[in-house]
Amino acid sequence: MALCFMFLWTSCSEGDGEPSEEPKARSINIVTKYDELYVGDEVVVTAEILDQNDVQLNGSVNWSVSGPGEISVTFSSTTKLKVTDSGTIELKAELDGITATKSFNISTDNVSTYSYLFPSQLENPKIVFTWLVLIYEKIAIPANTARGHDRLEKTLPENVVDAYVEQMKNWEAFTAEYTGGEIGFNIAVAVIDDRFPLTDSYWSSENKRYEWVEGNDLTREMDLYVGNETGWFDHIHVFYPFIENWGPSASYGGGAYMRDNITRSQYTYFTDDKHDWRVGVWHEAIHGLESQYWWDSKRSASCKRGKAPDGTDIELHGQPSFGYVGNYGANRSESENYFHWMADLTTGNIRDLTKVGWEKYEDGPNTGLGFGKNGMYKWGPVRYEYEFKPGGPFPQN
Repeated sequence: MALCFMFLWTSCSEGDGEPSEEPKARSINIVTKYDELYVGDEVVVTAEILDQNDVQLNGSVNWSVSGPGEISVTFSSTTKLKVTDSGTIELKAELDGITATKSFNISTDNVSTYSYLFPSQLENPKIVFTWLVLIYEKIAIPANTARGHDRLEKTLPENVVDAYVEQMKNWEAFTAEYTGGEIGFNIAVAVIDDRFPLTDSYWSSENKRYEWVEGNDLTREMDLYVGNETGWFDHIHVFYPFIENWGPSASYGGGAYMRDNITRSQYTYFTDDKHDWRVGVWHEAIHGLESQYWWDSKRSASCKRGKAPDGTDIELHGQPSFGYVGNYGANRSESENYFHWMADLTTGNIRDLTKVGWEKYEDGPNTGLGFGKNGMYKWGPVRYEYEFKPGGPFPQN
C-alpha cells in the first residue's frame, strides 16, 4: 500500500501545479465561402473543431447530408458538397456527440444566363475575338494576415456599372475606328452581385498596392459561364471595385492561361475623371494576345515578334521604340496616339514615327509589323486548337 501511495503522490506532484485539462471538442463550425448555392455547384466545406477555450483542434468529423446534395467523403475535416437539384440541403457534421448543421437553399435562378450579349456587327473582319466580361458589383475579400491585409470590402456605384456595360456595348465600334474594321468582337457580359465576391488579394511591395492576380479565384465563374465546353471564349475580362487607398491598380493583363487557354485580364475602377477606361481595357486584353501569339511555345516559332527601329523586340509596353506615346488616359491627345498604337499593334500596321513625331501620325510609314501579319491570325484564336464543341452565347463557325 505504501508503495502504491508514493507512486500516486509522486505522479500528482510533478510539474508546476495541477495537471491541465486535456483539450476536448466543445463545438463545431461548418465553414464555406458560399451561403447560396445553385444546381450543379460543387463547393468545399470545412469543419472547424473548437475546444472549451475556442482554440481550433485538429481532427475529422462524420459528415452526412440530406436533400438534393452529395458529399465526396464522410470522415474528414473537409468534404465537397455537390448540388444535384433544387430544394433545401442540410449538411451535418458530428464528433463525439457534438453536432453542427448548415442549411443551403438551392436557388432556381439560372445564374449562368449572361446579363448582356453584344455580337459582332462588322461585315468582313479579319478575325473576331469572343470575350467574357465579368463585372463585379462588390468585393468582399476576407482578411489575410499572410498577405498583409484586413478584410477588404468595396461596392461599384450603380452608374459606374451602367457606364461600363455601355462601354462594352460600344467596344467594337470604338476599336473599329482605329483598326479600320479588321478586328471584331463578340462580347458576353455578366454582372455579378455579392453572391460571388472575389476572395483573394495580396500586397505588392514592389508596386505599393493591393493586387488581385489569382486566376483560380475565377473557378466558380468559369464553371457557371464557361462550363466544361471548349471554343466558347478567347479571353475573360474582369472589372471590379478596388481603388482609393488600395490602388489604383490595373493588375496584370493576360499572361496566365485559364481553362482551355482562355487568357485573362483585369481592370479596376478608377475614380479619376481624367482616366479613360478604354485605354486600360484594351491594353490589358492585348497582353492576352502576346501570350497567345508570341509567348505560346506552339506558336512563337511561326508568330515572330519582329524588331523595332531601335533593334528591340516588339512588345506592348514598347511604343516609344516606334515613336508612339501614351500615358494611359491622363492626357487626351497622347491617349489618342496610344489608341493608334494598340490598334496598329493588333492589326499588324505599326508605323515608324521616330522621324516624323507622334503628332504627325498620318505621315509615319507603315512597317507592316505587329499581330495580324505574316499569317499570325490564320489559325484564329487559341481556342480553335482544342476539341471544338459548338455552343456558347454566340454562333460559332
